[in-house]
Amino acid sequence: MELDPSGFVQAVEDVVQNFAMPGLGIPNFAAHSKLIAAAGIYDAQLHHDQILVPVILNFWKIESLTGLSAMAEAARDRLLTRISRIGKLARTLAERRERSLAPA
Repeated sequence: MELDPSGFVQAVEDVVQNFAMPGLGIPNFAAHSKLIAAAGIYDAQLHHDQILVPVILNFWKIESLTGLSAMAEAARDRLLTRISRIGKLARTLAERRERSLAPA
């Protein structure tokens, strides 16, 4: 990050963009991931709140890195937009899950 901030930002954006849960190739993974989320083990909200925000935004302070190339600035914009969208999606999914689990 200190030696090549532009390369760092571009690499982080690539990793976040292409992130897939380990086990994605397991048969019936979609059903398993729903059970994992319902059990509170791992879901989009956890990914956003405990990984993306604390590491990328708070620890690495991606928003305030300076000396970035034009390509890295664009990658940072995409990254920040993606993190925001993941947060919104995570909240929507969590609300939907809570409604489905609420007593009738």
